[in-house]
Amino acid sequence: MERNSTDVIIEDKVYKISTDQDASYVRELAEYINEKMELLHRQSAYSKQANAFRQIILLMNMADDYCHMKQQAEEATRKYEQQEAEFYNMKREMVNMQMTIASLKKQLQEKPQTQAVCPYLQSLAKETEAKNTQNAQASQEKKQYPPYGSFANSAAVHKKK
Repeated sequence: MERNSTDVIIEDKVYKISTDQDASYVRELAEYINEKMELLHRQSAYSKQANAFRQIILLMNMADDYCHMKQQAEEATRKYEQQEAEFYNMKREMVNMQMTIASLKKQLQEKPQTQAVCPYLQSLAKETEAKNTQNAQASQEKKQYPPYGSFANSAAVHKKK
């Protein structure tokens, strides 16, 4: 990757940073450092310390932030992995249930009608078949007779002749 040279301002001083990171990322880091330093400068005890000690305090604060973020990332990763495992377990259970359903359907199809598992379903099937037969007969009867309007028109035609 190509090295980029980026100017950043940290504590009112301009620094030229040469890195293979994106310039916007380098500026974001500098902004974070400035925010941390500003927070520390607001504390009166910090300003009274020697420069070397202030740098140590700054580094400790930044390391603290890093460790907290790392813990959060690890916790999020752990939760993700746990949810992923639960998802795959549920998916496996679903496949097993689908296989069981398919097996039960096959068993039902292989059994003779007289050995049906549920008598209620048998009676319901007979009722449905009877209704379908009645509907088919009624439909045939309607086809035999023309609609009322057609009959009336043909009757009127016969009177005129």
